[in-house]
Amino acid sequence: MTVNGSDSEQVIADGTGGGKPAGPKKTRRALSVLSSVLVFTIAILLVITSAIFAFSNDPKKSYFGYRFYNVLTASMTPSADSPPGGFNACSMIFVKLIDPADVQVGDIVTFATDTGGSNYLTHRVREIKTEMDGEDGLWFITRGDANSADDPPIPSDRLIGKKVFSIPKLGGILQLMRENPIMTIIFFVAAFGFVILLRSVLSKPKTGRMPG
Repeated sequence: MTVNGSDSEQVIADGTGGGKPAGPKKTRRALSVLSSVLVFTIAILLVITSAIFAFSNDPKKSYFGYRFYNVLTASMTPSADSPPGGFNACSMIFVKLIDPADVQVGDIVTFATDTGGSNYLTHRVREIKTEMDGEDGLWFITRGDANSADDPPIPSDRLIGKKVFSIPKLGGILQLMRENPIMTIIFFVAAFGFVILLRSVLSKPKTGRMPG
């Protein structure tokens, strides 16, 4: 049978007058809930931060030294013989702002394709030049992993940063969110309420009676 002691610690009788405190179980349950909430919070913050950037009309906005881009084309789609780091269309890529002088061959970089900075590409650096047509400077020769030809030389002042990681499908999801903001808000409110309700149900202590 279940007995509630005066110190509110649950004790299960074992038929011999002894019992084991339920403290360790409560601790494990609390740690489980805490870890789940932490993971959920990090995921929500990541999505919200990415969504804020996706909804922003300022292409030069960055957060803590990073920018986020939705991949629209398949030029970096990985294949069996391509170097690591490729990504598919509809991915969300995370780009760290860096000094162009720190770029190395093999890095995947994001750069503006025009002087106005209205269009961007993210391709792999194949060669770095310090002279172009008799002019000293810094230029990058890039190519998409799925492409068969190099891009035109990119001057260093058009370089944005280096791709550090990507999340498949997230770019497409954020694009859908941008096109349907009202439905997005409704979805997040409903999802958050469901998680809270589920946690409330799972965290209720189980009671039972042992045959005596």
